[in-house]
Amino acid sequence: MWEAESHPQWQDYSLVCFAALACPLARFLLDSCVFQRLAERAIFPDGENNLKKIVRDSRRKKIPKFMESAWKLTYYTATVVLALLVTYKEPWFGNTNAFWHGWPNQSLKSFRVGSIVLVLHDVSDIFLESAKLCKYSGSELGASVLFGLFALSWGLLRLVYFPFWIIRSTSLDIIEHLDKSNPLHTIQYYAFNTLLLTLLIIHIYWWWLICRMISRQLQLQGRIPDDVRSDSDDD
Repeated sequence: MWEAESHPQWQDYSLVCFAALACPLARFLLDSCVFQRLAERAIFPDGENNLKKIVRDSRRKKIPKFMESAWKLTYYTATVVLALLVTYKEPWFGNTNAFWHGWPNQSLKSFRVGSIVLVLHDVSDIFLESAKLCKYSGSELGASVLFGLFALSWGLLRLVYFPFWIIRSTSLDIIEHLDKSNPLHTIQYYAFNTLLLTLLIIHIYWWWLICRMISRQLQLQGRIPDDVRSDSDDD
């Protein structure tokens, strides 16, 4: 509840230092103990020795990419779960009008909006990285299904919910809580919304790229094509 919010203490920032050290260490351990073996088993299900050298070398190039996507999947899943655990019981989780209850005396004025924006964005990335893992391991059907879920979640969350609920709230709902005589409030209002609108423009551009990939996927009868962002990318 927002009544229980408090301003951060200096010791709270120690969590930032802990995360900065823990994330690289976690990736190193997962790469060494889990992802490397998982990639080899997924990419070489019948054993590497039975493959021709050209095919074997081509597949081995996918191992670092598999490990990269596996780490991203782990990270995005962890951030979404953590964000949901922190926010899903809050009254502002499903009610954008409640973003501004107690504003501008909230402990962190943009925490509520930022938490929801984080969840909206990272959910789509979970599907994307899962699709990449399927593609690297040779499962075209799994890659196609997961990429479809990625495109669907992107369109609904980033191009519908994000502008028509989140940005609408940060642009309109907040106005009655603004102190127009306080120039700091005005600066915060325009700066924050400028950043969110810039993010929306980026989403629209990426949606155009996603539509190009979907078009190519249909031309290839459902097979996921190479990444349209770069002609040199051999994903």
